[in-house]
Amino acid sequence: MKKSSVIHVASPDDDLPATAAAINPAEAAPRPKLGQLLLEAGKLRAIDIERVLQLQVVSRLAFGEAAVQLQLVAPEDVEHMLARQFGCPQLLPGEGGYASELVSAYAPLGPQAEALTRFATCLTQRWFAGGRRELALCGIEPGSGASLLAANLAVIFARRGARTLLVDADLRAPCQHRIFNLAQRRGLADAIGLRGDDDIACELPELPGLSVIAAGNRPPNPQQLLARPAFGQLMEDCVRRFDVVLYDTPAFTSAADIFAVAARAGGVVLVARRDATPAAELRRAADYLGRANASVVAAMLNRF
Repeated sequence: MKKSSVIHVASPDDDLPATAAAINPAEAAPRPKLGQLLLEAGKLRAIDIERVLQLQVVSRLAFGEAAVQLQLVAPEDVEHMLARQFGCPQLLPGEGGYASELVSAYAPLGPQAEALTRFATCLTQRWFAGGRRELALCGIEPGSGASLLAANLAVIFARRGARTLLVDADLRAPCQHRIFNLAQRRGLADAIGLRGDDDIACELPELPGLSVIAAGNRPPNPQQLLARPAFGQLMEDCVRRFDVVLYDTPAFTSAADIFAVAARAGGVVLVARRDATPAAELRRAADYLGRANASVVAAMLNRF
């Protein structure tokens, strides 16, 4: 799986703040102290905390810096707990078995995650704040990074307190089951074809508030399946249960499946590769999606 670096948001406007109100934010709670978090995690003992506090008195170091200087904890332990302290819990490397490119889970305070968080805020203000709940993400061509973008945005919205559902609607070349380390199981295609259970959403214990519907068994007729009324009925039920529903779709140039999903969602984020995707392709995709009654909410340019 290729790594991507978010380097430009073409739309919405770049001057929107990155700390706008979240969708259904949880009530603010007192911020736990770093020492208490390290104690609860078994990284420090009570006697260790006393040593850190004594060093702070004479050195004026921050608690985490003092603990590292005393070699009581590793720098990554402090970083992990700081993320939790500021309401941005960070998974340890390998925790959950998710793809390492899921930076919003493994490195939420890093530059890539910050850019993604800013983009999520833009989407909140420009799309979801109007009462909408569904949004599709579509790469212009295969390998644009749309699937990773959808996965990272799903994590961000869930951590903001929104009940979030990520639907892998790419029935041709699905990858959300690999990103989130989901076992092979029935999914969207099976439910539409009336061969699966109604409850196909998989909750992720390491990422509270986030559920994923995998693509399921690969069908021979994905475009026809997504055009069935059963798809709309299934998603109607999901919209009643979730605050945010994100769809990962096939690339625009590879299949026409996107139109059924885009018409359902009403809005689309286009994902392209900087210095690789022709501007004409972006314009063509926006034009065709408009004919399907879907608004292009934003465009994301990735660099690989």
